[in-house]
Amino acid sequence: MAGITIRSEIVFEGYGLHTGCKTRCILKPSYEEGIFFKRVDIKDSRLIKVDPDNIIDNKRNTILGLDSNNLVYTIEHFLSAFWAWGINSLIVEVDSPELPILDGSSLPIYKKIEETGVYKYSDNYNDILFIQEEIVYDDGFSYIKVEPYNEFEVTLEIEYPQDIIGKQKCFFSERKNNYKQSVAPARTFVLLSEIIYLIDNKLIKGGSIDSAVIVKDIQLSEEQKRKISEYFNLDLNYLNEIDSYSKLYLSKEKNLRIENELCVHKLLDFIGDLYLINKKIKGKFYVYRPGHKSNVEFAKLIKRKQKGGK
Repeated sequence: MAGITIRSEIVFEGYGLHTGCKTRCILKPSYEEGIFFKRVDIKDSRLIKVDPDNIIDNKRNTILGLDSNNLVYTIEHFLSAFWAWGINSLIVEVDSPELPILDGSSLPIYKKIEETGVYKYSDNYNDILFIQEEIVYDDGFSYIKVEPYNEFEVTLEIEYPQDIIGKQKCFFSERKNNYKQSVAPARTFVLLSEIIYLIDNKLIKGGSIDSAVIVKDIQLSEEQKRKISEYFNLDLNYLNEIDSYSKLYLSKEKNLRIENELCVHKLLDFIGDLYLINKKIKGKFYVYRPGHKSNVEFAKLIKRKQKGGK
């Protein structure tokens, strides 16, 4: 059992996926228990502890906050990378409401931590949580179960009505698999049919083909092309090229990075959301049709069970 932080500061810059804000965040070593976020653009802002009870919204991403002003959007990719390195003591300073989306995966975060290195500053830290009994979450759509086990293993399934995605399954074992190779590269994704809704509701101000996989489930109408062109400042010829593109997945890299990348990204998100507990959990998980809401609620459920609640 160890307290682990980073050896020196790490800086990330980019744009927030949902807010579109230009953002800069600095990871800073800490030698006290817990991961904390701090909004440096807000005068006298308080530290926000990573804790499932401090999640104030989780419809399309995981939003950590103390109130409607002092909050940070889209923390799940960073938390997923922190989990992979076992980092449990850290200060994250950010100068806007959202962390940068980078390339839509946790790989850039993982690699920068790898370059900097981590530091074990204490052997007196309760950083492991062993599941003692079966715990189940079922909201009628998402289903999550964990059983006692001496390792961390996740079997995750997604199921979409669109045939292009359909049913997919992935598996991850902390002991058997390499997070950097098998999980970290998986990028966030969006259905082409969803993009118009997201634009109309101003939910994807910072999105681009550089930071996501676009699942081509529809042909765009001329009006939809115009709207997307204006919103993202894209050339209409480029959108016409996309519309005629024969491949079913669109991204800057033209191809998926890994097998079942969409399913694996849901696994990446699940690991990050679960790390709101800030402990390495030992258990065997089965996760079906997860989302940030179900992930966060399950983390809260584990926390309550840990404290002897129901």
